[in-house]
Amino acid sequence: MGSAPHLDVVRLPDTADLVEEKRLLRTGEGPRRHVALVVVAADAVIPGGDNTFGSFNLFVRAGLDDRIQREVLNGMDNAIVAARVRREGLDPVHVDALTTVKSPQAITVTETEQGEGASAFTRFVPAAFAILLLISVMSSGQYLMTTTIEEKSSRTMEVILSAVSPMQLMTERFLASWASVCSCCRCTRPQVCWRCFQWP
Repeated sequence: MGSAPHLDVVRLPDTADLVEEKRLLRTGEGPRRHVALVVVAADAVIPGGDNTFGSFNLFVRAGLDDRIQREVLNGMDNAIVAARVRREGLDPVHVDALTTVKSPQAITVTETEQGEGASAFTRFVPAAFAILLLISVMSSGQYLMTTTIEEKSSRTMEVILSAVSPMQLMTERFLASWASVCSCCRCTRPQVCWRCFQWP
C-alpha cells in the first residue's frame, strides 16, 4: 500500500493558461510535480440564470492512483458544498451535524430477553466456513490428482482398469472426494446435503 502521499493545493490565477497547465500535467515539468488539475465552473457556488449549480472538471496525469483521484474528488465536493452553505449564511459544521444521523445497532427482541442483532463476529462465521470449505475442496482435489499420478506411474491404474471401467473409477474418486468434504462439514448424510452449501 505504501505511505499516504502529501498533496499541496495551489490556487491558480484566473488568467492561467489551461493548455499550458495541461502540458505541465502531462510532462511533469516545473518546480513541483503536478498530479491533478481542477477547473471549477463559474456557477459552481453561485447558480446561473436557470438557478442550477455547475460542477468542476478534473484532469489527472497518466497512471495516477485511483485512491488519489477519489481523495481529490471528495475534497472538491466538500469544498464546493461548504462554499455554497457559507454563501447562504449558514455554518457548514452545523449543517453537517443537522443532516447526519448515526445508524443505530439493531436490537433483537425475543420472548425472554432482548439484545443486539447480528454482530461482526456472527457475520464473519459464514465467510470463515466458506473459506474452510474451499480449502478442503482444493486439498482433496490436490490429493486426488497426486494419487492418480502415483497410480499411473506405478502401473496400478492398469490393474484397476482391468476390473472396472474408467467411468466407474472416476465416479468412485468423485464420491470419495465428496465424502471427504462432507466429513469436514460434519455431514451425516452424504446424499443431497444442504449443509454443504449453506450455513444453518
